[in-house]
Amino acid sequence: MYCRKCGAKIDDHAQFCEHCGTEVVIVPQKSYAQKYQEQKRQKNHKINKTKRNKNNKPNIKMLKILILELLYLQRLFH
Repeated sequence: MYCRKCGAKIDDHAQFCEHCGTEVVIVPQKSYAQKYQEQKRQKNHKINKTKRNKNNKPNIKMLKILILELLYLQRLFH
């Protein structure tokens, strides 16, 4: 194992770097299976989000009708 600050080699069970005194922080590593599952979840989340966005698109025909109705009402009252 190596110190993240100075790069010196340190003992696997050390709590501090003997060279610079920086506290040793052990970061748990993910297995390939865990990384694969995480990537798969992220990909599925993006796909589901895209599907939701497609379903939430405004209906263009309805918007056109609404705009025409508003213009018609505006002419009536002016």
